[in-house]
Amino acid sequence: MAASVSPRAAIGGIVLLAVAGALGGWWLSASDDGDLRPRTSRTEDRDGRPNVLFIVWDTTRADRMSLYGNARPTTPRIDAYAKDAVVYERAYSPDMWTMPSHAAMFTGLPTASHGVNTDWRWLDAHYTTLPELFSAAGWDTYGFTANQFASPQNNIFQGMDEFDTAWQGPAGKASKQATREKLVPRDASTEISPAWVPDRSEPNLIWERGLAKDAAPVAHEGVIRFIERRPDPEKPWFAFINMMEAHWPRVPTMKARKQVLDPATLEKGLVTDATLWTALSYNLGRHEYTPEEIAAQVGVYDAALVDLDDAT
Repeated sequence: MAASVSPRAAIGGIVLLAVAGALGGWWLSASDDGDLRPRTSRTEDRDGRPNVLFIVWDTTRADRMSLYGNARPTTPRIDAYAKDAVVYERAYSPDMWTMPSHAAMFTGLPTASHGVNTDWRWLDAHYTTLPELFSAAGWDTYGFTANQFASPQNNIFQGMDEFDTAWQGPAGKASKQATREKLVPRDASTEISPAWVPDRSEPNLIWERGLAKDAAPVAHEGVIRFIERRPDPEKPWFAFINMMEAHWPRVPTMKARKQVLDPATLEKGLVTDATLWTALSYNLGRHEYTPEEIAAQVGVYDAALVDLDDAT
C-alpha cells in the first residue's frame, strides 16, 4: 500500500493502522508539559501483545493535511504524533470508493479478488477478515462506522465481537445530537445546514444519513466503553473506526473555521451552495462556481479536517 516509508520512530505499545484518503490517528491528550500520550493507560496485555487501533478518516486528501504540506494547520495533533511515528509518504487507495476499498483493507486482497464492488455489495463469508484473524489470535475486537457503505450490512467486518453504527440504536441518537451541536445557525451551504432553503425536492435520506455522520465523539466513547467493559481486561484488543467528518455534507464547527480561515473565506463558505445536486451539476458542466466559491469550499473542507484532528 505504500511505496515509500519515512521511519521516524516505533509507535510503541499501541500499534496504529491509520488510513483513509490519507491518514488517521490515535486519540491523544496533552499533559501540562506538552507530552502526548494515549488516554487509555494500558497499551499492552500481560504477554506484551499490543493493542491495535485502526482508524479511517473517510474521504480525506493527503494534500489537505498539514502533515503532508498544507499551509493551513489542519492536523496539528496528528503532526505532533507523527514526530514519533512511522509516516507513509506515498500511500495508495486499493479502490476509488468505500465498499471495495474497505474490503481490500480487511482481507488484504485487491478488488478483482475479493469481488466487492458496485454490482456485488457483499463480502463472501469464505474470505478471512482482519477481525477474524485477531479473534483467532486472542484479541477482543470492536468496530464503529459512520459510513453506511462500510458496515456489517455488507459483511466486510465479519468476525467482530461488537459493532456500533452511527445511524442505528443508542449510537445513532447520540451521533445525530453530536452533529446538531456542530451546526452553525447561519450556514446555508449543505442539505443539513440550518439556514439551507431547498429550491427543489431533496430525498429525506440525505437529511437522515447526513445528520448522523459527524460521529467522532460517539466513536470515541464507543471504543472507551468497549475497552472498559471487557470480561478479561488482560486480553489485548483490536478496534476499528470510520470517521466521516470530511465527507459531504461538510458542517465543520465555527471554531474550526476560525482556526484556519480568513473572515472573507469563512463567510463565503457559509453561503456557497455545496449541496449534492449542485456539486453533481458542476461535475457535469451544468453549473459554474466562481474561483472565490471554489476557494471557500476548499476552506470548509480544511476546517472539517481540523474537527477530525481535534476528535482523534
